[in-house]
Amino acid sequence: MSGQGNRPTQMMPGHRTGHPGGGQQKRFDAPRPQQSPHAPGAQVTVSYFDNGHIRERLFRHEAVDAAERLEGVDQTQIRRYFGAVEQLRRRMRSQEMAAEELLAMLALIQMRAIYSAARDQKNKPLAEFIARHVKAIAREADPVRAFGEGFFRHFEAVIGFHKALKAGLPVKELV
Repeated sequence: MSGQGNRPTQMMPGHRTGHPGGGQQKRFDAPRPQQSPHAPGAQVTVSYFDNGHIRERLFRHEAVDAAERLEGVDQTQIRRYFGAVEQLRRRMRSQEMAAEELLAMLALIQMRAIYSAARDQKNKPLAEFIARHVKAIAREADPVRAFGEGFFRHFEAVIGFHKALKAGLPVKELV
């Protein structure tokens, strides 16, 4: 066992990192206490559909809540990741894309957001937002539909509400 800071790690047998004799490290973290869904860093379960129909709350109340959690993130950072998601959507529309390929591309976007959060902690809520949605898309029976009809449109709404919050508009009163 080797350590990162004070957290012990364990080498996973059978997994290789590309280094001779290397392995993947697994971190053991203490359980996290329950948080309010509106607290920064809170785990929020995402669902896009209810009985096969897109959920309206996803574009209103849940988008406002997400925008509030992203208030400390620069608009340019949010737009950068939305741009990557938008580019993926355009690519999906122009060619047939399997769910596995979509999930792989989303994992790359998620990795970039995690890297950004590691460089600047104020981007952590954005990385958490993207990670939450990548997991939600992967859980759906039709990930391609969940991405296009759910996540993409939700992200669009979040950007609009984020901009309105930055401008000082009373967003909660408007939805």
